[in-house]
Amino acid sequence: RFSPFFRWSFTMKREQIEAVLQKNLAVLQKNQPSFILTRDNENSFSQQPIPEDLGQVQNIVPIRRGQGGNIMELEITTTSGVYRVIKELNIRQLLKPINLIPDENPIEIYRHDNSVVTDFPILPSSFFYIDIIRDNNGNLSNVIFTGGGYGHGVGMSQYGVYGLSLLGKSHIEIIEHFYPGSKLES
Repeated sequence: RFSPFFRWSFTMKREQIEAVLQKNLAVLQKNQPSFILTRDNENSFSQQPIPEDLGQVQNIVPIRRGQGGNIMELEITTTSGVYRVIKELNIRQLLKPINLIPDENPIEIYRHDNSVVTDFPILPSSFFYIDIIRDNNGNLSNVIFTGGGYGHGVGMSQYGVYGLSLLGKSHIEIIEHFYPGSKLES
């Protein structure tokens, strides 16, 4: 609770998501081809070229979460195909809350400490859920992202250490909190 990103939320219009996907999906696949997959005609996912035009976004669905609840695999359906994005960092880099549409307002991330940051360079974490808003025709119009934390969610949280220290915990108690079963030795 000591981190501004303890809880956060933002909304993106369909066109903003499409622009971010168009800019980032092919780049991510080029860098890590085995983690950006496309559904083929047999309903299997494989490495395939990303089309130049992804088309209209129809759905975004978490497929698999890690033990802590972070999204590890995300499926995105567009009019050009169905894409699987694997690994939390790829998901965070793909869904950057940045407005790429000229003359549109920046994307505002509302944080639990009542502060707002705009056009953030990466999705704060993969600990989030998605609310899809559809228009009267059933087309995706907006997506609300609500999440918590900042970072990959593994290891020792800097804000967690800060909070535990304010509660009077010793360095040993803090290390044992984040790494149960560990012990310090000279």
